[in-house]
Amino acid sequence: MKKVFGYIMIILLFAGSICGVVFGIMWGNLKNETSPILTQTETVKSVNQLNLDDNFSIEL
Repeated sequence: MKKVFGYIMIILLFAGSICGVVFGIMWGNLKNETSPILTQTETVKSVNQLNLDDNFSIEL
């Protein structure tokens, strides 16, 4: 019984390690693919543009 439990624990540890490596690779790729953060003035300009677009569509 102890031997079976030991084998199950070893399998779970290996599976967890593999999942951790895969998650780490995916996380690293996600960080590299994200666009750079907008500056404050760029954010204000894009919000104003969205507001203008919304107001224009409401008037139609």
